[in-house]
Amino acid sequence: MSSLRSLGKWVVLVSIAALSGGMAASGGCSPAAGPSGNGGNTGAGGSAAHCTGTARACNGLDDFDCVTTNGCIHSGVCQGTALDCASLSSVGCLKQPGCSVVPGSCAGTPQQCFNFGNQGTCSQQQGCFWDANNFFCSGNPTPCQQIAGGNCGSQIGCTTGQATACSGTPAACATLLDHDGCQKEIGCLWISQCSGTPTACETFSDADCPYQPGCACEGCATGGTGGAGGSPPCVTQSDCDPTVDPCRTGDCINGECIRIPSCKVCVKQIDCDPHMQVCLTGNCIDRKCQVVEGCQLCSSPADCDKGANKCFTGNCTSGACELLTACMSGDGCCPEGCTSPADTDCF
Repeated sequence: MSSLRSLGKWVVLVSIAALSGGMAASGGCSPAAGPSGNGGNTGAGGSAAHCTGTARACNGLDDFDCVTTNGCIHSGVCQGTALDCASLSSVGCLKQPGCSVVPGSCAGTPQQCFNFGNQGTCSQQQGCFWDANNFFCSGNPTPCQQIAGGNCGSQIGCTTGQATACSGTPAACATLLDHDGCQKEIGCLWISQCSGTPTACETFSDADCPYQPGCACEGCATGGTGGAGGSPPCVTQSDCDPTVDPCRTGDCINGECIRIPSCKVCVKQIDCDPHMQVCLTGNCIDRKCQVVEGCQLCSSPADCDKGANKCFTGNCTSGACELLTACMSGDGCCPEGCTSPADTDCF
């Protein structure tokens, strides 16, 4: 009996030792304690995973990198000189805050009162009145030049001239404190600025480490947030649930889940890096990367036909159709940021 007990104890000890050895060989599931006592991932070599590297300095970062770098502050100033209202056409006048179109003047020769044979038409002509005793339209019609622009059409014989004058005072660029307000003002330009001190890589958790530009997680398992990916097989529409993958339309056609063109799934803004894909704005909205309006990905110049978009140059550059930047009248395109009144496509 004592021999059996000894054998049983030996078997238990060997089993425990084997189990412990197996866990150590595979890296285990138990996280290694970090400097602060918090658990962390363990790399293939057995060392604790940690965030390392040097976060990029805030000064000099572009808009996207600034807003996605923890510790940096994104701001800017509005510079330039707003175009004077008098220099703008009626179209440009409507676009420029602070400017308004001056109604065209009333011109022509009003119809004489005696030409109106009944009381209704006589009383509508300013300056005329109906003589009930003589059944006659009498008086002197008000000259067109004295009729307000809005009432010109009601005075028979008068016409309103084309409204081309623009009056008012646009706001000075320096007084505009936000990007959108500055960009609306013709002649103003928003200059982005980035300041602050980036958060050191060592302070980030393993999960947040990859989202700080310049930082990398050593010993962490690699993974991603998912890109456009392939279309998974499906049988019914429920297999293509957009709540599971926001880039799905929810349609199942020919056994494949249909995806939104150029869609990319995101968790944070940095997943939508425009440096990696030119048609992305850098914004992550509703778990999808926002796409630049009018931007079109391409593989050859044939994808950038000017017939499809007047603002295309016909060139495919860096994977996207190149857009016109020069303000030229009559080409059917108003390039973004065009402030020249000479471009009738804009003004």
